[in-house]
Amino acid sequence: MKIQGNNIKLRNIEEKDLEFLRQMINDKEISKMTVGDSSYISKEQQKEWFKNLKNEKNKIRFMIDIKENTIGTVILENIDEKNKKASVSIKIGTKELKNKGYGTETLKLILNYAFEELKLHRIYANVLEYNEPSRKLFVKCGFKVEGVQRQSIYKNKEFYDLIMFSILKEEYENNAN
Repeated sequence: MKIQGNNIKLRNIEEKDLEFLRQMINDKEISKMTVGDSSYISKEQQKEWFKNLKNEKNKIRFMIDIKENTIGTVILENIDEKNKKASVSIKIGTKELKNKGYGTETLKLILNYAFEELKLHRIYANVLEYNEPSRKLFVKCGFKVEGVQRQSIYKNKEFYDLIMFSILKEEYENNAN
């Protein structure tokens, strides 16, 4: 599957992406900004993960490409068809391309896909308190702060708050006009 924007393309993960993904997962700077667990991933572990990718349920992963270069990933997960909701996460793994508008375009494309194609009603995201670029991105794209999970994430021997964001379909539609 491919989703085309003005400057970026979202596409399914392919075997050729494994080394890029592994480097991104193992990057300490990227890991510092993400909520999930970030332990070192070997090439063998990455290949095994890729083999099992087709068995994932309630999750859609896309690579983010500009021209012929891959710059990151965007994931819709915890897709709940009954309650019409899902969570979203974005990682731009190419440092030189951060703050160039690619995250904004990616988020708008994935929101359009989630609301128009999947017919979801609510998209949410969780951001570490100190991840200012992600906080700004979600606000810029119309997300609202729902609350704070105090000292919810343990990283680097400290507890951090988790900021909870969400956007409803009608808010997205109002923001798109």
